[in-house]
Amino acid sequence: MSNFSYYAAIYDTTLIREEYKKVVADPVRIEFFKGTEKSFTAHLSPNRILPTGIGSQVAFFPTLQLHPERFYISLTARSRAAQVRDALSECETAIDSCVSDLAIVYSPYIFNFPAYRGFVVGEGEARGAAYVRLENPVAVDSSDLEHEKLPHLKAARKLNPNVDARFALMSRFFAKALIYEPSEEKLLFLWTVLEIYPMTDTTDIRPVSELLAQIIGRPPELVKERLAVGRLFGLRSDLVHNGKLSLSREQLGETIEKLDNICVEVLRHISGEPYRGTLEKYF
Repeated sequence: MSNFSYYAAIYDTTLIREEYKKVVADPVRIEFFKGTEKSFTAHLSPNRILPTGIGSQVAFFPTLQLHPERFYISLTARSRAAQVRDALSECETAIDSCVSDLAIVYSPYIFNFPAYRGFVVGEGEARGAAYVRLENPVAVDSSDLEHEKLPHLKAARKLNPNVDARFALMSRFFAKALIYEPSEEKLLFLWTVLEIYPMTDTTDIRPVSELLAQIIGRPPELVKERLAVGRLFGLRSDLVHNGKLSLSREQLGETIEKLDNICVEVLRHISGEPYRGTLEKYF
């Protein structure tokens, strides 16, 4: 039995239309193929957010459905790391570097769109990892949304045209952040939300603590200290300028959760909604 973890990134391509080719750039195997020439058994974990009190399946192992008339590029990396989270980091780094190398050698446009990215079954063995979070189920009142909640949010923002315009851009980054598990990308997207507002026309992070102090009802200096606003900015700067993020996977998860809550409370505040208390555990 293999001790490897296998991780693949598969892209549809419209510019490479050849018979099957394989290139090994250890630890990455690169394959160019038509949809009928190759199959993958995936390790899917679609249920990242699980409802409390309801039984849910975390992992599935389907055969990927690739279009028989389309052409693909697959990059499969393997790692011997004992911890799957370490294997994930190694494989993602190797694959992302290889994608960039292929773009340098050929063109970034050989990658038409992503068809799959995740763990795959290799040599009869499936190893995988999943980010899972438990949350309470949510009941939707369509009438309440249609006649009360959504119109109220929009009306509240329109009272300040500057805030309304900035919310449009904030929401673009926030919506993108939602699809990511805790990661460098999610951290950057969420911090960018705060740079758009309240860090309006400045690189000074004080407006973040000042607005949160207004929302929470505590002194700005206490808010800055307990929420470690300076450290959050430092993590973002270290990532962008020094190319590193000095956090374990657990610390990254905790940091993203805090940033998630900060961003939601800021978005609620500028939309006329009251503080929900999601940041109280830090005080």
